Amino acid sequence: MAADRVEVWRAADGWRWRYREGRSGLTLADSGQGYSRRVDCLAAARRVVGRRPRRLRVVLADA
Repeated sequence: MAADRVEVWRAADGWRWRYREGRSGLTLADSGQGYSRRVDCLAAARRVVGRRPRRLRVVLADA
């Protein structure tokens, strides 16, 4: 079983995140804005995702 994941990357307008379902790879949620600090980006993702998935990975992506 593939783990759900939160991908975090640096965009032109700041840090962004997206939450992907593990099996299908569908994007279930994403940041609607860029964050100036990575820690704020991760905190926003954590508020949205919460503890829903049993297995969750945070992936820092280059984009």
